[in-house]
Amino acid sequence: MMKAIRVLIADDHPIFRAGLGTLLSSVERLEGLGEGESSEGFLAARAAGLGERNLAKSVV
Repeated sequence: MMKAIRVLIADDHPIFRAGLGTLLSSVERLEGLGEGESSEGFLAARAAGLGERNLAKSVV
């Protein structure tokens, strides 16, 4: 079994984030980590438990 690809969505348009999240959730190997509306949202999600080591292996 292959490892999941982890994804964090960052965009300032909530409809785009919702649509992309829905689309990505249909892909079996993708694991959603969260979303943010800006780089601050990205950093907040990272601070909430996504460490440097894990972040390097994630698609952003």
